[in-house]
Amino acid sequence: MPASLEPVEILPGVLWLRVDQPFALDHVNCYLVEDYGGWTLVDTGIGGEIGSRQWDALLNGPLRGTRITRILTTHAHPDHIGAAGWLSRRFDAVIYSNADELNRLRHMLRSFDPAEASRNAAFYRMHGLAGEAADALSLQDHRYAAFVDELPADIRHLTSSEVLDIGGRQFAVIIGRGHSPCGMLYRSLDGTVCFSGDQILSSITPLIGVWAENADENPLDDYLSFLASVPVQISDAALVLGGHQMPFKDAAARALSIRRHHEERCAIIRSFCGDEGRSVGDIIPVLFPKAKGEMSIGFAFGEVLAHMHYLAARGELDTGRAGDWAIQFTRTNP
Repeated sequence: MPASLEPVEILPGVLWLRVDQPFALDHVNCYLVEDYGGWTLVDTGIGGEIGSRQWDALLNGPLRGTRITRILTTHAHPDHIGAAGWLSRRFDAVIYSNADELNRLRHMLRSFDPAEASRNAAFYRMHGLAGEAADALSLQDHRYAAFVDELPADIRHLTSSEVLDIGGRQFAVIIGRGHSPCGMLYRSLDGTVCFSGDQILSSITPLIGVWAENADENPLDDYLSFLASVPVQISDAALVLGGHQMPFKDAAARALSIRRHHEERCAIIRSFCGDEGRSVGDIIPVLFPKAKGEMSIGFAFGEVLAHMHYLAARGELDTGRAGDWAIQFTRTNP
């Protein structure tokens, strides 16, 4: 892992940067790929005051004289796209994303709506969160808005059929759903490298969650489908450069390990629900006994509900209500 704000060359023509962030996961990996007459940046870190201060230090220090010609984002979470607007204006660089990612981001950045916040809080209470925790989680998206700089109107939308030429090297766009609506990975056609964002990481599993804003979705099913496709899409010899932690190889083995992790969590949830039924709030302490604080509990809630949605869609859990509020899940086949 490079020291904070000290770029290292991880491959010929590829620089690896570690940008800090004020969260439990305290860094983001960004990459610069040598391009025609400049550099293509893959992900940016957070925006706002923290982001601009870090990028000023980079561009006035170890990256002095570097010209960023375009910005590829892997997904539209604040720690990956947050500084894109600031950097785009500084270099007149085009940002690459896609419509589904940007639509979810715009929903996050929308003006505060008290009525919507009240509906969201009711959703979390129905799933077993205490009133104070439900109220805090209903406002979580708005707090993230401080870490995203204003984006330009002209953003280049990518699809899975595209191949990008970066400095003479060809990169295919892979769409990976689950962690975000339509995440993008960039795989070199020569099989040497893949920029994976958060979709597949070396030693942690990306957050797969359901909250009020995507309450009807089944992102874990999407994510497991992506993992099943990894052996076909990413060469075992490719160096996988993720959005956090260390580079790694043998993406297929890592994908299998992550699939088993989710299968184990599903088995725990199914067993714990039993015949009596359990809410999301009941299961959070079982799967995440160390979850404390608003952000940690919010992530745990999303993960648990995503697994319950997946099991319900497979017919392994039934959904019902206990009284006027609590939504509970029961095991269908004891």
